[in-house]
Parts: sequence; C-alpha cells; structure tokens
Amino acid sequence: MSLIGRIRASWMRIGAVMLATGAVTGCAALSGPSSAGASSNQLVMFEDGPSLIANPTQTLQTMRSLGVQIVRLNLAWQDVAPNANSRSRPGGNLADPNDGYNWSRYDQLVGAIRSYGMNVDLLIGGGAPLWATQPGAASPSPQFGPFDHVWYPSASDYGNFVQAVARRYSYLNTWELWDEPNWGPALAPQYSGGSLVSARIFRQLVNSGWAALKATGHSRQTVIVGSLSQDGSGPPSKVGATNTTAPLTFMRALYCVDSRYNQLRGNAAAAVGCPTTKAASRRFRGNNPALFNATGAGVHPYPYSQRPTQAQFPDPNGVEFNEIPHLTGLFDRVNKVYGSKKRMQAFNTEYGYQVGYVTAANAAAYINWAEYLSFKNPRIGSYDQFELHDPPNGFSTGLITHSGALKPSYFSYRMPIWLPATSTRRGRSLEVWGAARPANFARRFTGKAQFVAIQLNSGSGFRTIKNVKVTNGRGYIDTFVKFPRGGQVRLAWQYPNQSWANNPFAQAAGQFIYSMSIGIALH
Repeated sequence: MSLIGRIRASWMRIGAVMLATGAVTGCAALSGPSSAGASSNQLVMFEDGPSLIANPTQTLQTMRSLGVQIVRLNLAWQDVAPNANSRSRPGGNLADPNDGYNWSRYDQLVGAIRSYGMNVDLLIGGGAPLWATQPGAASPSPQFGPFDHVWYPSASDYGNFVQAVARRYSYLNTWELWDEPNWGPALAPQYSGGSLVSARIFRQLVNSGWAALKATGHSRQTVIVGSLSQDGSGPPSKVGATNTTAPLTFMRALYCVDSRYNQLRGNAAAAVGCPTTKAASRRFRGNNPALFNATGAGVHPYPYSQRPTQAQFPDPNGVEFNEIPHLTGLFDRVNKVYGSKKRMQAFNTEYGYQVGYVTAANAAAYINWAEYLSFKNPRIGSYDQFELHDPPNGFSTGLITHSGALKPSYFSYRMPIWLPATSTRRGRSLEVWGAARPANFARRFTGKAQFVAIQLNSGSGFRTIKNVKVTNGRGYIDTFVKFPRGGQVRLAWQYPNQSWANNPFAQAAGQFIYSMSIGIALH
C-alpha cells in the first residue's frame, strides 16, 4: 500500500537499469526447501479496498472464483468517527457503537464479504479523528499529504473506538490493531528530540486496543498487532518525524530493549516510555499484555525486485520476505527477556510483486514460491495478496491490470504450484506442492470431495500422473510423486458442473483450470 513511498531513492534510479540488464532471473533456477508432509493452518488473506468500495459485487464474485477465504478490510477510524475533521471532541459514550459513528459503508462491506462465504480480517486502523490527535503536526508531505490525523493519536480514544468496533462486529474473529506504526504517514512523529517516540505511542495504542478486545470477549481470538513496513529510511536523522523506522529498531524500542536485548535503563528508557529500574521492568510484561499475549505482529515483507529467498536491501533490522526470521527471532528473544515462553507468529499482511520491478511471468512464479515457503514455516501465520486490480498509476501488484487484462499471476494465484527441486534420479520422487484454491467453495457447494490432478507433458500432451484428494481446508496439497520421465508438470482441477459465480472472470461450469507449468528433468 505504501511501498512506493518507502523505496529508497537509489533504487528508484537504478531499477530501470537492473530490469534492462536482466538482473531479474527466470523461474527455471528457483528452488526451496525439499521436505514434504508439513501441515499448514496459515491464514490466506486478500486485500483490495478500492475495488471493494467501487464495485463490491463484481469484486467479491471474482474473489470467490479465485478461492479467497479471508478478506483483509481496513476500517479507518477517521472514516466512521463523529466530527472527524474537528478539534472539538464529541460528547457521548464513544465506546458505544450506536453513539455517533457512521458504520454504513463497513456494515455493507462486511455483510457482503460474509454473504459470499468469506471471512474478514478487520484492521482497526488510523488515521484518527482530529479531536483524538495533538496539534502541531509536521508539514504535509508532497506525496502523502498532511500528518494531522496520525500525529500523537490518543490511546484512550483509540481504546474506545476499538471497543465500539468489537461490539458492532462481535461475530468476527480476526483483528488487527493499527497498520504500519513504524511508517510516518501512518503514525507520527517517529522520532522527536532524538527519541523513538512512535514506539511509546504505539505501545499505548495497542494496550488500549487489547484491553478493548478483552472487554468484549475477543482477546483469545486471532489478534495481530501492527503491520510493519519492511525497511527503514536509515539512521534517526533520516527517519525524522515522518519517514520509516527499521522494523526491528522499532520493535526493540517497543519492548524496551537495546540492540543487545538488554533492558533499557535511565534516560534512554524514559524517553520511549519504558521502565527505568529493574524493579519496574519486572512489571513490564504484566503492564503490557498486548505485547505478550497477542497472536503475533504483522509485516509487509515486499522484496521489491528480488525472488523470495533474497532481500533487496539486506539489513539485520529489516524484514523483507526472506528476513521474516529476524522478526520471529526478536519475538523469542524479548519473550525470554521478560520470562515468557510464548512463540509468537509473524503475519504477512500485505504482499505482492510489482510488474515493472519484475516481469509478469516472474511475478506469477514468485508469489507461488513465497506462499510455498510460508506454508512450510509454522512461524508465519498468514500469506496475503495485495490488490486484485492495479490502480491507474503506480502500485502494480494486482492480479488484473487497470485496463482489465488478466495477468499470469491471476492464474498462478488461483491455482499455485511449486516444486522445490526440479531434477532427480529416475525412480526417485519429487515434491509437488500447490493448491486448488476454489476447491473449498466447491466442496461446500456440492458436498463432494475435491481432487487435484498432477499432470505431466513429456511431448505428447498433458496426462494425469496422480490424483490427490484435497483434505486441507484452504485447498493445499503437498505430496511426493515418482515421475516416469521428464517434461512439464502442472496441476489441474475442475469447477463443479453446477452453475458457478456469475462474473466475467469465473470459469464455465465443469471447466478445468490449470496451474502454471514447471519443467522437471530425470537423470
């Protein structure tokens, strides 16, 4: 969502050169871990707020035909709050959903999503209404506009808002508290007087939000705190009030530890709202339940032009896709510091590849590869596809171009496939991972078991080598296959013969759909 604004200036200058010189490699060289048999319960999310608002019926029909199960929906505080553009705080009980809020748009969207058989991951985000912020915001950004609605948002008012949301949508079970708190246009200031005050502000916000979810009976559900921007703008002098703090730098300040995971003390601790004494630190875990009891934290681990196993800007404090272990490692270390054994998850809550930074074919392959790696890692709680349609300008991570053309990634998202190894000796097996994403809807629709065909083309057309029953609730399969010879491997699945979703992108009833093909060699 905000990736372009976070891309470093040097990358903007060299990106076209890298593409022109072939720095992005083809998918033939892609590989990954080779163990099979893992079982994944990761959430598979999809986000495209503009398309949902502009054309909810067609967007949801398309999402269902793609097999989307969870829609990430950003419920912006300032969009529904009373007097959102006024400094005068409204009267009444702002923890009461019936006291002044305008829920009409979100009532319609949440209801429509659920009517299509999909769940909602509700992001309870900013910006805040002006009356819940402090005056004196930084000057507006030419790219992102004013910072007034994100300048020192009030934690107590946010807690009231979260409570109102949780009461209004009490039937939901997946929640996010704020978005990209380490990015200035989402939470500011980042630094003030040389101190990372955004960590203190966010700690207060999530504690209030957590208390609200607990008060309404939702704290034992999936609760994701913050969804971090993946890279930083540099040292504090470059981050300033409104740029991006490196995610691990931000998280260590959030948990009140230094770069060596020692608890902060003295002025350094006081500046970011942390305990200044050992005795006070013993109460930190109990005083900050959101930081230790949430399911995990989110991240937007865009890898720019790189395959999922490489980082564009390698950084021990960054969290591009292949650096997600940086975040889970931080969780383990800070929990140990405070005497907790909880193993928190990292949630990928915004992801995709921009065509232009990579080719359309590589984008299609890379999203399959990334999802496979996520499936294999129990510390990654979700995989997300950001956007269905490309916007008119810029952020081209969608599956459909702005003019309506289906990209290769449309088909690879609908039916992913990945082979971590593509060559072996004759008589040995290769791992085949993939999904018939719409199969879950088909099973519910027909009451019949669903099967994925693994097919091989050795020069005389595709023939089925193995049929695999889909037993995973998200449509995944993961199996080993002994192929009789080399060739091209793909997956095939058939839509039910009954009438399917009536939209221009749905396959006709009874028609087969296919994954992309991957070449294998036997020797």
